[in-house]
Amino acid sequence: MRVAELHNTTKKILSDCTENNATNIDQIVADEVSQWTLYLNLSMFLPACVASILITSWSDKVGRKVTMSISLSGMLLHSILLAIIVKLHLPIPWLLVSNFAAGLGGYYMALLMQGTAYLSDITLEEKRGFRFAILEASMGVGGGVAGICSGYWIEAQGFFNPVLSTMIINISSLLLVPLLLNPQKIKIDPKFLFISLKTVTKSKCEHGGGWYVGRIWRLWFYILSYDLMMYVTVGCMVFQTIYFLSKPLCFTPVLVGAQLAVKFSVLALSPVLIVVMQKILKMSAHFIILVGLLALSGFCFVMSFAHVLHDPLVFIVFKICFLFDYKNYFSHAKISSLASKYEQGAVFAVVSCTEILMFLVATLSFLTLYPATLSIYHGFMWLYGAGVALIPCVLILVVSIADKRRDRLTVEIGET
Repeated sequence: MRVAELHNTTKKILSDCTENNATNIDQIVADEVSQWTLYLNLSMFLPACVASILITSWSDKVGRKVTMSISLSGMLLHSILLAIIVKLHLPIPWLLVSNFAAGLGGYYMALLMQGTAYLSDITLEEKRGFRFAILEASMGVGGGVAGICSGYWIEAQGFFNPVLSTMIINISSLLLVPLLLNPQKIKIDPKFLFISLKTVTKSKCEHGGGWYVGRIWRLWFYILSYDLMMYVTVGCMVFQTIYFLSKPLCFTPVLVGAQLAVKFSVLALSPVLIVVMQKILKMSAHFIILVGLLALSGFCFVMSFAHVLHDPLVFIVFKICFLFDYKNYFSHAKISSLASKYEQGAVFAVVSCTEILMFLVATLSFLTLYPATLSIYHGFMWLYGAGVALIPCVLILVVSIADKRRDRLTVEIGET
């Protein structure tokens, strides 16, 4: 919006999907928006990448509540600076400062991983998948409702009041942290007080040799599969709005908003579906993750033909895909189960760091490849995402086969 104002144009001019709408000013604004989006992402996620691994691993020493307060404080500082920028109409470069402040606290990804590690501390292993599903579904639904409501709020009153409400919510979250349950304290060697990426990786690989052979490579397979899932999910997310608004689909903003509402409303049903799959269908965690990955790949494949589908069919595809959007929860649960109680913070620090890296890589690659491949095929990036989503399927399948073989050998040894 601010970039458009600098060029004396309006969002109406930029959003019309007509035959002769392509102008020089549109291209200039679009290019500048892309550049500033990249700069803002880098200013936030580069410091967040380092901060998340330090803060999350430090939580093994000082406790989850302390480090969650640090991340929330960074987000609170971000909202305060953003409110000042909006109120005083400061130039766009000031947004880099506010984003950098959020990144210093690890931002949303670090907070999510600390919450996941906290749940691992206070829940039994067999219940973690469902607990993680409730955690992420709550955040997803809350984010969806906030996004939809803030859109109308911004339209009616501008940006300041929504930003002010974000600041109030962050303050409320900080006040709620001391009320959380205190997990059982674990004694950690003082040398892990300020743990680096190298130390985290080393400790994660060395601590776990006591359970069974092959635990470490299984852990890395799950982390890699989770990172590839995030790569596809984030990549599709960053370009799908452009895909829907541009030709040949030409969705209206109302349809895009409705699609977002469908996404987050269906996400709330994930815990119910998990109960059905675990309690009624008796599906293993491996199989549940595989079904979710195949749903993601199938969703991308079908969306590559969205230009020949009717609008209701596009919404149906979205519903089916996000109904199976529980794979992240069970990936977190499996990663947590493969880490000892001493390693939860260190392992999720690595997951948080790689997740942020995947966010940056996905944003850069998808936004670069999408315009470059339009001349080849309008839905090429969907096909690309469908192909990449099959790689974690192979990784999970390998782990599943190895686990079944190990269990069978264990039974045979026990019988002899």
